[in-house]
Amino acid sequence: MIITEFITYINEFWLNINLHPIWLFILLFTISMSKSTVILSSFLPPASVILLTGITVSLQKLNVGLISLAIMLGATTGSIISYFLGNQITKKKLFSRFLNRYENIINSAYYKLQNQGITVLFTSRFIAVLRYMIPLVAGMLLMNKNKVYSIFLLSSFVWSGIFILIVKCMSIIITSKTFI
Repeated sequence: MIITEFITYINEFWLNINLHPIWLFILLFTISMSKSTVILSSFLPPASVILLTGITVSLQKLNVGLISLAIMLGATTGSIISYFLGNQITKKKLFSRFLNRYENIINSAYYKLQNQGITVLFTSRFIAVLRYMIPLVAGMLLMNKNKVYSIFLLSSFVWSGIFILIVKCMSIIITSKTFI
């Protein structure tokens, strides 16, 4: 009985989303923002799994430009939130327990950012833990906000493009195998 109710609920949920595609945009934005934010990312499945699933569902209702925009804006927003938290940690000396828990990662990120700032900021988008730790440390270092935000935007654009390309390629492969 409970399983039947759950399946009915899921079906109604997807029916509502299909009737209003803006929810798909919001869902993609929220997923990519969450996977780029310090605290939220830990509670979700890997970004690749949920974003690839979200893109696959969204391609039926949204064009590629809107999907890319949702992911790009969400990822950039998440990185900006992490940067802001790092900035506040430094300015207000907050979260000492958090800093102690991740001291090795933070020290490593600190060293890398001082030596290879732009490269590390850009490539951190593509590595799970670094996706939110590097922006946090960049904020703690009080790095130039405009430069950091620009790099966040560029890396999230490439990140969204890669996910969309993967889904499109898989779609082509699956479609071609179906007709053979």
